[in-house]
Amino acid sequence: QDGAALTSSWLPQEVITDRHSVLLQPDLPPGDYTLIAGLYNALDGKRLPVGGSDFMKLAAVRVNGR
Repeated sequence: QDGAALTSSWLPQEVITDRHSVLLQPDLPPGDYTLIAGLYNALDGKRLPVGGSDFMKLAAVRVNGR
């Protein structure tokens, strides 16, 4: 799918794969971070509810020092 599946075609409980890169600032301190995602209403720009919140936790990410 990778960005080609319109949200209007999604089904409940369907897994949609959409790959993105995450660019980190060079001065980002090493540590553990949480990657989150949220969806927005295209008409008014407001965040949409997801499981009692307005975002979903995707992964824990560890940034190592250089």
